[in-house]
Amino acid sequence: MIASCPNCDTRFEVPESRLGASGRKVKCGKCGHLWLQRADGSTAPIAATPQPAAAPPPPIDIPEPTAATQPASIIEQTGKRAATEEAASGEAASQPATEAPKPATGPRVVAPPKRRSGKRLVAMLLILVAVLGLAGLGAMALRGGELGKNKLVAGILGAIGLAGEEAESEGLGFENVSTARRSEGTVQMLVVSGEVVNTAAKVRIIPPLRGALLAADNREVQNWTFAAKAEKVEPGQRVKFETTLRAPSMDATDVKVTFATPGS
Repeated sequence: MIASCPNCDTRFEVPESRLGASGRKVKCGKCGHLWLQRADGSTAPIAATPQPAAAPPPPIDIPEPTAATQPASIIEQTGKRAATEEAASGEAASQPATEAPKPATGPRVVAPPKRRSGKRLVAMLLILVAVLGLAGLGAMALRGGELGKNKLVAGILGAIGLAGEEAESEGLGFENVSTARRSEGTVQMLVVSGEVVNTAAKVRIIPPLRGALLAADNREVQNWTFAAKAEKVEPGQRVKFETTLRAPSMDATDVKVTFATPGS
């Protein structure tokens, strides 16, 4: 119902259920005036008489309305707030608590190890075979004392770092090699002579020389070592050599002169 203050005519909305059958004291929230408000809408002033033994219920404190067009009493606001809080708490209790989503679990995917390309392995094998082949070729040339004459082999070995130090016979060669036979009593003697030529641009030390007798099938049947008539030879110059072999093999048909190598 709508109650009006007898003092300032401020209107308030008061629930009839709160007034009771005999009415109830009401206090204006604007001017603080007290009066007796009945459910039928009638009012009565509060007499200044002694209070009865049984104290009546306390007066309703009605605050000043926030809007004149639609005033609301403290009673109604309190009731609505309580109902709203109860509804909110009931709704919150009825809804189950939502759990935080758990991260998906499963087998961990591991990237397969990278495999080497087959083409790369083949290329590495080919390079290894080529290096071994060149090393073998260089060893054969060194064994025969011909590295100085084979410029291609020397260049390849030098490029791959297998030539090492320059060969003693580098730039040296033989010219005017000849043979002669003579006798000393009943012993046959074979004389081999010739020249060591230096085709290099610097002085060369002449290494030991090696003579070999070859059979008709090019098989070596006898060998020996000797020295030239000088230890070194100037660029573009020649140094003579001569060696005598006592009792040469009867199977020999040819003579070969080379530079001696270790172990020859």
